[in-house]
Amino acid sequence: MNKIILCFLYISLIFNASAADGSPETLSPFKLNYEIEYEAQKNRYFININFKGNVKGKIFLLLPRSWGGATTAHFGVKQLTSLSANTTIETTDNELIYVLKHAPEQDIHLRYQLVKLKNSSLSPIVVGTMLPIFDRKFIHWSGITSLILPFNSMSDKDEKFNIVVRGKGFPEKQPLRSSLPAKGDYFEFNGFAEDFLSSLFVAGDYRFHQQSTQYGNISLVIRGQWPFPDNLIFDRLVTTYKQQREFWQQSFTDDDLWVSLTPLEKHQDENVVVSRGAGLYKSFQTFLTPNMKADSINFLFMHEGFHHWLPGQFGEQKQHGQKMSWFGEGFSNYYTYKLQLESGQISQQQFDNFFIEAKVGIKTSPLLKWTNNELAQKFFTEPGSVDLIYWRGLV
Repeated sequence: MNKIILCFLYISLIFNASAADGSPETLSPFKLNYEIEYEAQKNRYFININFKGNVKGKIFLLLPRSWGGATTAHFGVKQLTSLSANTTIETTDNELIYVLKHAPEQDIHLRYQLVKLKNSSLSPIVVGTMLPIFDRKFIHWSGITSLILPFNSMSDKDEKFNIVVRGKGFPEKQPLRSSLPAKGDYFEFNGFAEDFLSSLFVAGDYRFHQQSTQYGNISLVIRGQWPFPDNLIFDRLVTTYKQQREFWQQSFTDDDLWVSLTPLEKHQDENVVVSRGAGLYKSFQTFLTPNMKADSINFLFMHEGFHHWLPGQFGEQKQHGQKMSWFGEGFSNYYTYKLQLESGQISQQQFDNFFIEAKVGIKTSPLLKWTNNELAQKFFTEPGSVDLIYWRGLV
């Protein structure tokens, strides 16, 4: 069976030093309050952002941006408005950065509508799952392609945030859910922008499963009909989660993991299985065609779970983004196969066959002479680049 695996690792923020005029006035976290509002009657979504402006009266607004081949996310922002008096929103030379001018330490209320983009898709052929997904029955958003983030200074990558997110207008039985830490009826985040934007938000007919372990809480949101029950796939996720932490001899007790599983549309060829995943901050998202077998999901969960360490925990390699995809993807595949072998999920012959296939694929690839950097630049546009990146990292 032909299986297509597409995994996207990195979030890169845009910091434009030329647009900034100094660092934040205080080392205290920048406090932001988000409200994701659902107008059920018109099936519309609005984002409200409330915060206190700084003493300089100038805030930078970073719009949703490119990630995983999704290059049109900022077009999903409509009717961006400041509802606070005597404030202005100005554009800059960078289409992803706006400047908000206000009175010193003024209370600010921003509001915008988030709309569906034509490139947003659950198609198994077109990669459109990195953009916000809208459907009458559900939504699936990632922070980086859906949220505007205010900054005190675009030159300071180390600015910390204290962020609260609430849902409004969602049905009681289908509430807004998020990979951010839940605090009763809201979510709270403390940390850096990159991790906040590596968040997931879902609502609608997702089914929610959660279990506490000695390492932390593991959660799964899943929707759609599958050829296996929810508890089977959730048990496999929990088992994978524990195996990886034992493999790394991890002693953390607050290492939560939050996973979304969403069906793609059926492929026109019933023998083709398509699976896509993206590793995020203490979470990952997965999209699969409904013909995916339960045994195959073990690999996907294992691979995406390894992105917690590879390359995120390997020093400065995380900063190189897509250029390190041969390592982050291919080496994750290696350890996925290794752990599957050690846990009895695959045989020694299957393990060996993966390397044989990779070596043959490398030798016969028409892109053989391309460097890893060249392949990374064409990761989402050049057929064959993804396979070669995975194969090189594996061997």
